[in-house]
Amino acid sequence: MQMSSSRVWIFVEGKTDLYSYSKLADAVVVELGAHEDFLVASAEELAPDGGGKTVLMRFFDFLKKESGLVSDFAGRRTRAVFFLDKDVDDLVGRRRVSPHLIYTEHYSMENYLFRHGSIADASSAALCVPVQRIRKAIPDARAWRISSADLWMDWIVICLYAAKYGKGEANFGSHSKVNVNAFGPVAPSRLKLIEQQCAVAHRVSGVDPTQAFDECRQRVVRYYSAGRHDRVFNGKWYAYFLEAHLGSQLKGVKVQGLARHISSRLVQTLDFNGTWSKDLRRRLSPHLSLAAGYRPPMQRSSMDSTVSAMARTHTL
Repeated sequence: MQMSSSRVWIFVEGKTDLYSYSKLADAVVVELGAHEDFLVASAEELAPDGGGKTVLMRFFDFLKKESGLVSDFAGRRTRAVFFLDKDVDDLVGRRRVSPHLIYTEHYSMENYLFRHGSIADASSAALCVPVQRIRKAIPDARAWRISSADLWMDWIVICLYAAKYGKGEANFGSHSKVNVNAFGPVAPSRLKLIEQQCAVAHRVSGVDPTQAFDECRQRVVRYYSAGRHDRVFNGKWYAYFLEAHLGSQLKGVKVQGLARHISSRLVQTLDFNGTWSKDLRRRLSPHLSLAAGYRPPMQRSSMDSTVSAMARTHTL
């Protein structure tokens, strides 16, 4: 990483998160009336051969062990803060607790994009079609999101079971294998087969697979019933639902590839001062408040040295 004089280092999982969290930090700085004294870096900058949450958590553990989450160098205090997708860490006992770790409320940052961004404007810009055509295809964005999530509820139950009891084909990074053509209705025979396969693949001593599946289903149903499906529905999935839906609605429009680019369009429609980001801003604010007031002359901080060394050696 390049040498920086920033007091606050904000680490995010991927390159696609850089814009989102830098805009969020901008909003907090304006609220505080502080200097723009922070740097946002992705996990890829810590480990060029790969990124993601695993890399960030290793670096967090390293800094914690070395008392580097808050460090002083030549009279200058710096600190590190990490933004993490919640995923289902809270449901499988993997969520860590620290003021330096800020988790999303929903499964991922993409859930915020589809909940609070303008799907019509983003899709119109990405596909170069009049926004009115998108609004006609999706007259109610909230209803569309709910119906999309409803289609994959059974798949989420299986993924949650797999995440809790082991690894396998069923995971939150893949498309549903129980729905016809992924985005169609659930195929009961396919659902039963995959549940049986998961029960065998993830057999755990002392755990009744049937009871475990029931518990996972009850948890998912509670979230859905409370209108909180985004807690367990991977927000990245919305992009593929959108591509499939618009492909069936917009005749003569090439929508292939929309799923790969829609998030970068959606994020530009967000109001980062909106109520949706209030909790994220509240948790980031104490860290960025360090940037308020007098800013000392530029100098290399201990955090710069630590990150640079870690990136050079690829020890993450």
